[in-house]
Amino acid sequence: MQYKSGFEINARVTNMVDSTKVYLSNNSTLVDSTFIIKEKFQFIGYVEKPTKMYLTIKNGNDYKLLWVENTNMSLKGEKDNFKNSSVKGSKTQKEQELLTQRLENTKEAFNAVEDYFLKHPSKKDSLLIIFETLRDKEAGIYQNFIKDFPNSAVSLNALNVYKTYWKKTITQTLFYKFHTKNKNTDEGKAIARFLKLNKNIQIGDHFIDFEQKTLTGKSIKLSTIASKYTLVQFWASGCGFCRKANPKLVKLYQTYHDKGFEILGVSLDKNKTAWENAIKKDKLPWTNVSDLKGSENKAALIYGVFGVPDNFLIDNHGKIIARDLKDDVLENKLKTVFNDLR
Repeated sequence: MQYKSGFEINARVTNMVDSTKVYLSNNSTLVDSTFIIKEKFQFIGYVEKPTKMYLTIKNGNDYKLLWVENTNMSLKGEKDNFKNSSVKGSKTQKEQELLTQRLENTKEAFNAVEDYFLKHPSKKDSLLIIFETLRDKEAGIYQNFIKDFPNSAVSLNALNVYKTYWKKTITQTLFYKFHTKNKNTDEGKAIARFLKLNKNIQIGDHFIDFEQKTLTGKSIKLSTIASKYTLVQFWASGCGFCRKANPKLVKLYQTYHDKGFEILGVSLDKNKTAWENAIKKDKLPWTNVSDLKGSENKAALIYGVFGVPDNFLIDNHGKIIARDLKDDVLENKLKTVFNDLR
């Protein structure tokens, strides 16, 4: 049996007391844990490919994002500033730091806009324009980085995260430049799946039908519940904005349902229990479906949903007449369309 050479992380964090626990995790999955002794700790393991992980200090907010790959890595940091620790030995980590450096000015600008908004909430509309400009600039930085480093795991991760936000054309152009090795990863396959499924739906297009299951396992097609006006509502149990909007959405449903208004809730959950509990707690009376694949929900990929809440309003001819209607905007739209039916 051939021995697989793995990673070794040797770290020193000054001012840390002995027996402080450190966790190594991949997303929300714990990979390993250890204790700091004489300001030092070590992790040894193996990864199939460069993997983004987090080092987290117990009982504190100190954490460090780092790309782990099968090589010797060293980390130097200090208590209460752990996230700014220096890391050596990882080529992918260097690429991440380069991307972070390129994004630094934009991040500072975002923070300044957010701080200004907190002090001047009445300037919301003008600040939103600045925010959109910064977001476009940030997207350009990411995309140029991906072009510069098409074989990097950092580029692969970024494209997979932003694929639906950047839409099909840009994603396809960037993905085409990737090496086969990147394309054959789980992230690469997820991007390829998006490119295959996404229909780049625009307002004025006919809706694209899809089929998913309810909590009881019954398969429901969008086309089978379509009414005079149908709202396809993408949401998730862990989305605070979604849950906050649900009471108003329930009232609108009760007001207009008998007049021909229908809602199909599509959950981007992975955990069925969390999804079920949210439906019960928020008392959602409409049909709710999911494939329990999270952000990789098939319907979400078809419709190009980047974040939730998001929705599409469909008329009785099957045409999409509006998207991303929230709060008063949705209420006013429903008032308008149902008044037009009189």
